[in-house]
Amino acid sequence: GRVFQLDVGDELSYVISPANPAKAMAVQCIKEEPGAWRDPANSVVGERKMDSLQVRDTLTRLQTFAENGMVDEILQEQAQYEMVLRSPDFNPSHLQRVVEVLSA
Repeated sequence: GRVFQLDVGDELSYVISPANPAKAMAVQCIKEEPGAWRDPANSVVGERKMDSLQVRDTLTRLQTFAENGMVDEILQEQAQYEMVLRSPDFNPSHLQRVVEVLSA
């Protein structure tokens, strides 16, 4: 995934993944402008679609899991699949190895 530095006072928005209700996991973590949480219209997370970078990060993460045979981790990412599939950057070949691992 993408890495960024946080300083004291920085604000972060995130969405909780519904993939595993027993284990809370934040997805789509985004560093926000100060005060953005007070006004959803200024928040990046609000109703935002995944941008190209997020799609690329998600695909990279899925492909890494597939190369290492990490089926449980692939399944935990299921909340991201619809957004990836709807992205104009999506190509079915991107998920070929993931599907191979899941079907084994």
